[in-house]
Amino acid sequence: RPHRIALVSHLNDCGLCSANWVSFTLKPAGRHNDQSHTSYYESCKKEAILYFDSFADSIAAFFDSFEERSFCIPESQGNRNGVVLASSTPWLQYAKSKFSIVTESDFGSGVGQQETRITEKTLKSIAAGHPFIVAGSAMTLAHLRELGLTTFTPWINEEYDKPGSKNERMLRICTSIL
Repeated sequence: RPHRIALVSHLNDCGLCSANWVSFTLKPAGRHNDQSHTSYYESCKKEAILYFDSFADSIAAFFDSFEERSFCIPESQGNRNGVVLASSTPWLQYAKSKFSIVTESDFGSGVGQQETRITEKTLKSIAAGHPFIVAGSAMTLAHLRELGLTTFTPWINEEYDKPGSKNERMLRICTSIL
């Protein structure tokens, strides 16, 4: 997804990928399985730059140095009938780290959206009692507060959760991280 590429390329550009646990895989899967890795990488790079032109230099540098590899938390996605098992959650990494940067499945602007989707990615941080920044649809944190959960203001600048263009929101997320 373009927002994951933009975020990981920015973190990599800032030197944060090598010193932290990062789960990121860029391998053709599903409908892209018949593409060569090179053409798949190129299409991912173009799509990410199209959506996040403010991060074009970081994205290009990331792909220029990208090898056929993944940055991954050592976890298996052991699942049974499409359900991720709790035993596959990297609880030890949560215990050894200070906060999570969650990249949700969707990264909507919050303008004209129908719903905010919260997946297991965010719920795992909540279950672990782990502070997090969520790169997801605008108003995700507001939705969590509506559900009765407490977020991390004033310790984390949550301005990134407000509606705006994808570039504006990603810049706010990166500012909150650093």
